Parts: sequence; structure tokens; C-alpha cells
Amino acid sequence: MAPAVFLASTADTSSGGGIAQIAIFAVFGVGLYFLLIRPQQKRQKQQQSLIEKLEPGLDVVTVGGLHGTIDDVSDAWVDLTVDQDGTVLRFQRQAIASITRPGDEDENEDE
Repeated sequence: MAPAVFLASTADTSSGGGIAQIAIFAVFGVGLYFLLIRPQQKRQKQQQSLIEKLEPGLDVVTVGGLHGTIDDVSDAWVDLTVDQDGTVLRFQRQAIASITRPGDEDENEDE
């Protein structure tokens, strides 16, 4: 008789478990949105804004860490002058990681 009583008691306590499980999954989904999805969307918007601002004369850094000055901008490409001899390299617009202020490189070379 003891096993029958044990089964009956577990059946009574699990009647509201479905709603609790749904609530846990909902909280987990909202947490994932705010911890993973939303920050990624924000970074994508910032990168797209940066790509739209590219114009000749800006000092930039590529995703590979190469510093240069923009010479020419097209829909898909950016031409960068990377040294004082006038070496020009062509990069895709998406390869530009950030825009730097003129003179940032000169300050770090003195140290």
C-alpha cells in the first residue's frame, strides 16, 4: 500500500508545474534577449553608422589593426594611405573598425 500512497501524493503536487515551467522559460528567454541579442544589435547599429560616416581625410584603424588615412571611398571599398611614402591599400568598408583623431599615432610614437 505504501507505493500507491506515494504515487497519489506526487500526482497532487505536480498539478501547477506546467505554468511554472512556462514562466521559467519566459524569464530565461527575456534574459537571453537582454544579455545577448540586444547588445549585439546595438554593436551592429554602431558599426553601420561608422561605415556610413567614412569620408576622405579621416584617420581610421582596420579590424587587423592597420592605421591609415582614407584617400577614396566607394560603395564597397575604402582606399587607405598607410605610410608617409604614399602606399595606398584597398579595404572593404566593413574592414574599418574605428575612426581615430588625427595625431593619435604621433603621440604614442614618442613614448
